[in-house]
Amino acid sequence: MLQEFENIIASTSLKKLRFDIGLSYCPPNTKQWLQECKDTLVIAVEPVRSSFESSALCLREYMGKNNNTLVMMNCAFDNVPEPTTAKINVTAGDPGCSSLFELSEIPYPKDREEIVNVLPFSYVLSKIDWEKFEKVEYLKVDTQGKDLSIMKSAKEFHDKFSLVEIESTTNNEYVNAPTQKEVLEYMEESGFRFIEDCPDAGGIDKMFIYEGVKND
Repeated sequence: MLQEFENIIASTSLKKLRFDIGLSYCPPNTKQWLQECKDTLVIAVEPVRSSFESSALCLREYMGKNNNTLVMMNCAFDNVPEPTTAKINVTAGDPGCSSLFELSEIPYPKDREEIVNVLPFSYVLSKIDWEKFEKVEYLKVDTQGKDLSIMKSAKEFHDKFSLVEIESTTNNEYVNAPTQKEVLEYMEESGFRFIEDCPDAGGIDKMFIYEGVKND
């Protein structure tokens, strides 16, 4: 998985890059990007095996169109010091609500547990040739409570993110997940400016641009 990512990063002639972290079972962001973007490398990340497989089937018809390249990674990203494994709690009904955090059982009961590969997002970003790509033009993070950890892992690369879409709250659906206040404060302190709420997301998913940390 990681070797495939490194090989494509090293060999591709594409210079536009997007990350979709957290796919559920039919990823709307990746699907839209493959339809509308051109000459773009899309990295799509999903830890739950069944969701990864259903996403791959959903995206199959868009593979190779518009000179785009899709790399799918069956793993989770987190703020960990090195590659590891962890337990993910897979939710009944909608596996898109699965989380590395324990479930509060409201409103999503647990269906099962899986052991998944976990990579530091910083480690993945360190493998990118930034002279070739320059920026990640769109980063989407929707990981059921791990969004703040993923942004913290990428601290050294914040200036590489042109546009960030992040899930800012999980509304107490997961035990000890960060609050919306913690997420928004971190984004602001890290040099990201809030621009708008994502449509039809009820104020949960928010868009930011990077402007840099302001010195007082």
